[in-house]
Amino acid sequence: MENEKKLTRPHIRELRLRRFRGFENARLVLNDFTVIVGRNGAGKSTLMEAIDFVQDAVTHSVLTALERRGGINSILHRPSSSGDIPESVETVEGTKRSVGKDLEIAIDLQIPLTPTTHTNVLYGFTLSPYRGRSGFQVKREYLRTYPKESFSFYREGRTFNSEIRSAKPSVHRESLVLPLVAGEEDVWQMTLDVLRRMLVYDLSPQIMQSEPRIGSQESLARDGSNLGDVLRRLDDDKEEMDWIIAHMNAVTRDICRIRAGASAGRRVVRFTQTMGGKDTEFVATDMSSGTLHSLGVLVALRQKPAPSLVFIDEIEASIHTAALSSLMNAAKATSTDHCQVVVSSHSTDALSHETVNADNVRIVDWQSDRSYVFGIGEGTRELLEPPETVGRLLRSNSLWKEDQPSEVIGDLFQVGTDDGKD
Repeated sequence: MENEKKLTRPHIRELRLRRFRGFENARLVLNDFTVIVGRNGAGKSTLMEAIDFVQDAVTHSVLTALERRGGINSILHRPSSSGDIPESVETVEGTKRSVGKDLEIAIDLQIPLTPTTHTNVLYGFTLSPYRGRSGFQVKREYLRTYPKESFSFYREGRTFNSEIRSAKPSVHRESLVLPLVAGEEDVWQMTLDVLRRMLVYDLSPQIMQSEPRIGSQESLARDGSNLGDVLRRLDDDKEEMDWIIAHMNAVTRDICRIRAGASAGRRVVRFTQTMGGKDTEFVATDMSSGTLHSLGVLVALRQKPAPSLVFIDEIEASIHTAALSSLMNAAKATSTDHCQVVVSSHSTDALSHETVNADNVRIVDWQSDRSYVFGIGEGTRELLEPPETVGRLLRSNSLWKEDQPSEVIGDLFQVGTDDGKD
């Protein structure tokens, strides 16, 4: 059954970045469950921000995504020295293209077509400053399907090309084409849906304690501010609520019910605990930061409709060790039967969990004025035999990374090879 579930949902294989904040060049390869490790300031949160930027751009607009982050010059990587940064690369069309001031981002994914076949899609775009401090333009935008490219499109400037003849969008300098043409082809629509359902979380227990006005947003907000609204939509799913409460009991004992109610047009989250044989009700303001953070993580993982990917920053925040183990179990279980999960952590307790291994860990490091993504080195792999853990190696400063970082060679939009079958 597990394999069948995996075949019926999309899989995001990797994120590619050029000149995005601290990253000059990076490839983040993703498993169903991926753990990102790194010191404070190394760039873990930037990887989360890059995923959120793509989601924002295809859901709202590039302009909105940039303005929410201070404009293109606020996210464009500008090293203090040029070093080995190439001035140009050979494009997939075989021409040379200047890249010195361009921001490029792409996501490689698999989309199921039947229970035994899928198509591979590489989607991304190039942005560059244009006429002034805050101006920008979409220089290139690609959607490439492979190994068969019949559903691909390519946009350069305001010129659009595709074998799908019905797709004739009006191309604007600041707009992406994918949201405009998605309805013309099923693969394009599925790609757009996957990108829009990538959700990232930097949860704030203080914000989750508030009683916001009742809203209609389906997905849990990045800070957890609409926790009650999302929880309310889970109320009718007994299996999911039982799952959440079972994991919550590792955080705060004797919780027997969690529900979202309403009071004077505001959303109120209520907890029921069995104390001394009697049920006592509490509201969110009565609960600890660890309890609210844990509930936010669990709701993020099990919300409906299911995300394509959930990225949780610092899963260990405000959590004691026993509770952290429960959250790691929940994250791993969700990655098996619900959606892809990425967690970032620098907690040795989290990294000592049995779900964390040499294959699903990515190390982010800051070197020579920029961030890099590494896999675990061979020396560390040889050490990772039980009872040794990633967390113990991190604690002893023995978590060695690969010699070379994971980077994009050549054009960001160059595709790999895959036969489309599992």
